[in-house]
Amino acid sequence: MHIKSFGLLGLRRLYLNESMTTNSPQSSNFKLFKASKINIFVGPNGGGKSTVLDMVRALQDFEIIKTVARENMRSTTAAISVIHFDNGTWVKSKFNKLSIQQFGAEISVNTPSSKYFFSGSILNNSSKPPPKLIQVLNKVKADISFRNSNDESGVNIQRVIDALNKDAKNLVGLAPHPLQHGQVIYGSPPSSATAFKFNQPISHIRNGVLGVYLNDDLGQTNHIPINMIPSGWRAFAGLVGWLNSLNDNQICVIEEPEVHLHPTLQRLMVARVSEIAKHKKLQLFISTHSAALIDISNWDVPDIKLFEVNGHALTELTSPAKALGGLGIKPSDVFQANGVIWVEGASDRIYILHWLFLWCLTNSKKMPIENLDFSFVFYGGSTLGHFTSSGRSGLIDMFSINRNSIVVMDRDLDFKRLSSGADECINQNCVKYEVWSEFEKYNSNNGYCWVTEGYTIESYLPKNFRLKYYKLLGLRLKKISSYPKVTIANKFANGYGNFIYSYDKKTDLSAQIEKLFKTIEAWKL
Repeated sequence: MHIKSFGLLGLRRLYLNESMTTNSPQSSNFKLFKASKINIFVGPNGGGKSTVLDMVRALQDFEIIKTVARENMRSTTAAISVIHFDNGTWVKSKFNKLSIQQFGAEISVNTPSSKYFFSGSILNNSSKPPPKLIQVLNKVKADISFRNSNDESGVNIQRVIDALNKDAKNLVGLAPHPLQHGQVIYGSPPSSATAFKFNQPISHIRNGVLGVYLNDDLGQTNHIPINMIPSGWRAFAGLVGWLNSLNDNQICVIEEPEVHLHPTLQRLMVARVSEIAKHKKLQLFISTHSAALIDISNWDVPDIKLFEVNGHALTELTSPAKALGGLGIKPSDVFQANGVIWVEGASDRIYILHWLFLWCLTNSKKMPIENLDFSFVFYGGSTLGHFTSSGRSGLIDMFSINRNSIVVMDRDLDFKRLSSGADECINQNCVKYEVWSEFEKYNSNNGYCWVTEGYTIESYLPKNFRLKYYKLLGLRLKKISSYPKVTIANKFANGYGNFIYSYDKKTDLSAQIEKLFKTIEAWKL
């Protein structure tokens, strides 16, 4: 049983309207918002995110019912909420102030077959709800769970450990996580006898003390109390463990789950929450300040909605961009793809996109999303001479545009391929040398230079197609067609639907596309 739609008026500060008297509020007087399986609420602190979540929680929590109306609301003004469920049940709640310590409540639960009604007064400091109110709310039959803890509180310790072990390769320092370049091995080095330490690096020893295998010390476990492991791990595993403990089809209310989590771990959390929500058929109502959570492309669910609460009203958003604006985040802060592929012109982009798409199709990989996972930038031939990858004064720093960069260069007559497979620049006066040599010198983990094996990127084309439009004259590949390069590239993309036949097998194109894909995937981490 999930929420189908909801609306509110005058709850705390949201949609406060003094013209709505205790006798006049009707559900037709305000907008009902359709709910999805994943509902994300953003907005500034104090904007009302918790108010919306509390509207849902109040159906099963008397303490919330006592606070959901504005404390100093005038006695002539009413607050109201309406929630419709997908089984035909709907709940209407109305509150009005009677005195400083007392308010009136009218709550009706309407099922497809019956109607149940509570009307009475409630003291703000009352510790027990009126029995009749509980009887009425029990008719809702919705299973609602709430979590605002940002650690392992209330979760079985084994579920926490299971969540950590499942993603140990993504948790820096644990045995399955790769060692950093130059990192010193303190204990015993990895061996075949230690394979189990990679599969289950964390175990429960006793009384909340964990046995932890670290990637620089596989000789023995480190005994670490659970409250001493990184706070982000505890928040991540606590949420995942909690969700895994719930029954199917529940409504889950979660406040700011990103607290303590690095953005990389936030995206991992979104992936795991998506998996659990789909498997258990959960409906989520989440408040957040996280750009990772409001990026709907991170959620592997088909049904997701964004809402913004600004201290007065609730608005359904059509894009994450608007949500980021509501959080005070400037476009220049976040609106970059994960990485940039620098190419000389538009035809290069068409070829690379199509080869990458076909390679993913052949290898059953998910095609990265342009302008999200990566974007193209055109450098236009000789203008590359104005760029640098080392931040050298007087030139444009590629990494200031995006720290993840791949530069695709035509070989022309400026490079030769060594027997080792490496490239050597034989014309150090060419405009490419500056950028290429810096990539080679600094060996960046964030990018590399792709120097085409042949004269230009068109040298990778299948021979029968290439010869229609290009001819090899000496060492140079020259266009012999009257068609523009972009037109030829589009003809290629429209004519080849199988990766195996889309390139010259004598070239390194397949290896280059695989390297490109793996680098783009690494940019996501």
